[in-house]
Amino acid sequence: MPSHAPKRKSPSSPQHPNTTTKKPRTAAAPQPSPAASTAAANPTSHYFTPHASLLVLLRPRYDVLALSVLSSTSIGKHVARALAHLTRFSAWDASLLPGVVFLSAKTASANKLVTIAEVVRRRIGESEQKWWQYNVLSEMVAEEEEDGGEEEVVEDTFLGKEEGGEGEYFEVMGGTTTIHERATELAVGRVRRTGYVGVLLSRIPVGEMVGEGVAVQTNEDGIEARRRRGGGGGR
Repeated sequence: MPSHAPKRKSPSSPQHPNTTTKKPRTAAAPQPSPAASTAAANPTSHYFTPHASLLVLLRPRYDVLALSVLSSTSIGKHVARALAHLTRFSAWDASLLPGVVFLSAKTASANKLVTIAEVVRRRIGESEQKWWQYNVLSEMVAEEEEDGGEEEVVEDTFLGKEEGGEGEYFEVMGGTTTIHERATELAVGRVRRTGYVGVLLSRIPVGEMVGEGVAVQTNEDGIEARRRRGGGGGR
């Protein structure tokens, strides 16, 4: 029988061994800028923009609850939320990041921030527990805005009784000027500069907050003195 040579496949045939399918090139993903990286690490409102570097430093080691304080802020709700978050720490479980609360307000709402911090401190002290407070003043170039149109950083999930009338100021920061007075001075006569008051509350010392321009307050000495006299109480 005559043998037939196999037919050669046409080069246009889709099964041709030399035919390759080119994959479309994809553009390299752009690298985020340092400012974008900072913003991603700090998903908070512009109230915390002046404190962005502190938040970047704190967040890997602490569970930071950022609370903005506006003129319309409910004192009771912020106090309840702060106290609940500050219970998040353990001397035995290293995997649990200790909870700290960062309050921030424009100078116009500084008195309300002071009241919230004072109530939180008093509640912790009443249970014979220690607290640490770190006060920071900052400013940024921006147009002053009315607080009425702002949104708070966190949603209101705790119902609390409104508390007010706390007339105490913070510990003085250099001389006889209070933190509120100094924050107010930052904004006076500067049309495009906005002063901010930042306060970090914690149940444990926060070494990252110790530095120039930061005023530190604590009830540690008083608690330890009472315990030595047999006052008892937990950590």
